[in-house]
Amino acid sequence: MSDRPLDGLRPRIVVFDNDGTLVPSHRAANPAIQRGFRRFVEMTGIEAEPPSDARIRELTGQPGSDFFRALLPARLQAQADTLRSICIGEEVAAMRESASFYEPLGETIDELRERGVRLAIATNGGRRYIEAVGERLGYEERFDRVFYHGYRGIVSKSEMVRAALAELGPGPGIFVGDRTADAAAARDAGIPFIGCAYGYGEEAELAGAARIVSTPAELALLLLEICPAS
Repeated sequence: MSDRPLDGLRPRIVVFDNDGTLVPSHRAANPAIQRGFRRFVEMTGIEAEPPSDARIRELTGQPGSDFFRALLPARLQAQADTLRSICIGEEVAAMRESASFYEPLGETIDELRERGVRLAIATNGGRRYIEAVGERLGYEERFDRVFYHGYRGIVSKSEMVRAALAELGPGPGIFVGDRTADAAAARDAGIPFIGCAYGYGEEAELAGAARIVSTPAELALLLLEICPAS
């Protein structure tokens, strides 16, 4: 893919997706969701198998209401809110205990802050979930803004990215993510998109990216290259 969209760009704002971009959430959240699903089955007496790891990864990145409804067969989707309430408790506990950055992105974020780059997160995760991740990983100290689904009434990634650019400007800015919604948000905001092929999205979801990176280490090198010190 051509690197031309990033030629000469010196971003002053970097907005990140969370799961599959900064955080390998599948390591802690997926087993938590499966535990919650088993509790849901026991409590309701229904017959259903817990979702596979692959199925959870496929759905990761959707807003919670859509995510949990899609985990259930059509005949049970009316009970999605019950499933969600059970699973969220499991997820929050798991992420607060063991959430981690993809290596070496924690160090990269700290270096970008030292260089004066303004940093934000835009995620479809809910408040309780992202607060648990943030407590573990120090989001309050590391990021200038953390936008989650429902924050200030915002329910789309496009709105989150536009708000981040408006509040942290002047730019230029870039958005880093791994799913279709991330690519669309960058496009709607008129900024370059860096696609993370190591995340949860299929390759086709990264179409149109200014650059596609294959590993977190590759992303780290790229960000430090295009975001020099002030």
